[in-house]
Formats: sequence, structure tokens, C-alpha cells
Amino acid sequence: MLVIGIIAILAGLLFPVIIGMRARAKEKQAAAETRTILMAIKAYRQEYGKWPAQIQATQDTTYITNNWLVIQPLLGSNVVHDGRRFNPKNKIFLNMQVNTNNPDDVGNYLDPWGIPYVICMDEKEDNTLSISTNFISSYRANNTSGREIGKTNINLVSLTNYPMPSVDAGVASLGGTSNTLPWNSWTELP
Repeated sequence: MLVIGIIAILAGLLFPVIIGMRARAKEKQAAAETRTILMAIKAYRQEYGKWPAQIQATQDTTYITNNWLVIQPLLGSNVVHDGRRFNPKNKIFLNMQVNTNNPDDVGNYLDPWGIPYVICMDEKEDNTLSISTNFISSYRANNTSGREIGKTNINLVSLTNYPMPSVDAGVASLGGTSNTLPWNSWTELP
């Protein structure tokens, strides 16, 4: 009984440590993936002279539950949107690990918590990234088999008019939280 009691106490002490290690591993993975996505976005811009999915230059666009518009061309797919092709050379800019949970059933690339990455690019070219969007969404990500892999209530009103001077593109992870700023990982390169 004494040995079992000691093992139970040790297991109880180790459990929070293991949970903390898993959370830190997810944060590191999200930070690495945001950097990788951002570098791919910049390589795409250097190749084509515009941002992925860019169809206008009057305002910056924030992609969350539609980040597939940016991610799929980076993966080498020649996505057609609004009658335009976004990767006519089928060049691969992004080489991300693909499993049954990523991308989701729509094609959005998800952070380690199953929430779509937030992507914004300076389409106005005014040297200020204006993160803005005008809808509120409850998002449930499903894998290609239809199983739910992440859900959140993203209060996009809190993202409106969030300016970032001297930044031309950014990628963020909401980090498994909802309605929370600052984001757990925001990667920006001037």
C-alpha cells in the first residue's frame, strides 16, 4: 500500500509538469509554423510581385477562416478565386507537414490547437499592416474524415483596426484561446 501511495503522489506531481511541457511544445510549433508561413508568403511575393490571394490594393486583407486562399497557392496549388489563378507556375513555396488534421476539410491551415492561422498582408503598400475584419464567427474545424479537431468563438470585432507600423505581412496563432489579444504567437518581418 505504501509503494502504491508513493507512486500515486509522484504521478500527481508529474502530471502538471507533463501538461506544461505539452503546452510549451505547441507554442514552439506554432511559432515555427508562423515563421515558415511568413517566409513562404514573402517568397511568393518576390516571385509574382504581389501577395498570395491579392485581388485588390485598396485595403489590407485579414485571412482567418479563409486562410486557404493564401496557404493553398503557397503549397503549389494553382487556386482559382474570383476568376484569377494565384500560382500559375505551380511553384511550391511552403512545405508543411500534412496529416489528417491539417489542412482542415476546407483547406485552412491550422495551428496546433486546431484553430486557423491569422494571416494579414499589406496590400495597400502603405508600410502599415492594418489587421481588420468585419464579422464574428464561431469556427469549428473538421478533419477530412469529418471529425472535429478544433473550435473557437473568434471575436473578430476585437481585431478591427489593429495597426502595425513598418510591417508588411504577419502570421499569428490564436493559441487555443478565443477572443484573446495579444496573440500567443505573432510573427512579423519588416
